[in-house]
Amino acid sequence: MSAVATFDVRGQLLDLSSCSAQRCTIAEASGVRWGPRVKAGPLRRWLGGGYEEMLRLVPRLSDAARREIVSEEAGGLLVHHGVVLVWLATPEGHAGVLLEAGDGIYLPAGVPHAVDASGPGPIDVRRFVAGGRGWFPRATGQRLPASLPEAPVFIDTLLAELGEQPVDEGAG
Repeated sequence: MSAVATFDVRGQLLDLSSCSAQRCTIAEASGVRWGPRVKAGPLRRWLGGGYEEMLRLVPRLSDAARREIVSEEAGGLLVHHGVVLVWLATPEGHAGVLLEAGDGIYLPAGVPHAVDASGPGPIDVRRFVAGGRGWFPRATGQRLPASLPEAPVFIDTLLAELGEQPVDEGAG
């Protein structure tokens, strides 16, 4: 399940919804696509081939994760294990897109974003980038507002809104 939350420029929650590969105003305005239908095949087609790499993200929130970046090349992430929160700059403020294993996201070139991998780990993703050079983003100079939640708080808020309980990954 993918989820999206929109926040105003002060970081106050405007809207929270779970969405499974549905188009919404954020996606319509920016060209960003996400959800369980964003898989390796579609990402390769949308990017026209390019560079791919597998990454294991260490669950921690670094200062870099709170800074917006932008890439001159289109790209995407496919989550294989774990949870990733991708922040997108919007005219209203920011939108947080929560991705679980099996979800992906396509980011057109020039879309300011930040990736928060502070959720429960480990987090395994496949990164896709148009062209053959690799991934070379540049900082926009903008930091995410301190009032935007980190991934664990975002997840807890989403589950509470949906009336669901967190899954204990250690239970077996």
